[in-house]
Amino acid sequence: MNTQQAASDLNFDPAPHYDRVTPAWNWLLGEELHYGLFKTGAEPLADATRALTFAMADRAQLEQGSRVLDIGCGTGAPACAIAQRYGCDVLGVSTSAVGLADARARAERHRLSATVRFENRDGMDTRLPDASFDCAGVLESSHLMPDKPRLVAECARILRPGGRMVLCDIILRAPMPCSKFASGSAR
Repeated sequence: MNTQQAASDLNFDPAPHYDRVTPAWNWLLGEELHYGLFKTGAEPLADATRALTFAMADRAQLEQGSRVLDIGCGTGAPACAIAQRYGCDVLGVSTSAVGLADARARAERHRLSATVRFENRDGMDTRLPDASFDCAGVLESSHLMPDKPRLVAECARILRPGGRMVLCDIILRAPMPCSKFASGSAR
């Protein structure tokens, strides 16, 4: 990959990509829209993806009333599940209009609109108040955020003293040429 290609990948906006692929990923991965935590390999995908959501929430030591920021919230299934199971207030953020529309509809269907909200915000620069959350969760969305230190710094900034960041993602071993996929010209 040349320097010009690498620079354009750092400026890649994943929102149009996710707006295009969300229905397909939802069909392939289920409503949680992420990979799962398989203990035996025989679990149904829906059970494994929910298990990963709850494993992250358990690591965060969530309590009733905790304020949770779900960075890269997808279509809102993890945020809604966390609110229901742990009694938390959850704000899901994403730059994907399609994902946010699905997430808001999901919260409405589950009658969670009072405790679960979804907003168009960048996980690396949320513009949310300092020290306003007990937990920042990043579930398989950081791989498309080019500035990982900025993401971690943003999570630290919005966390209250004693707050926790939980992150689970695939590992990028080489630059992902996202700009090739943005125009549909992947080869």
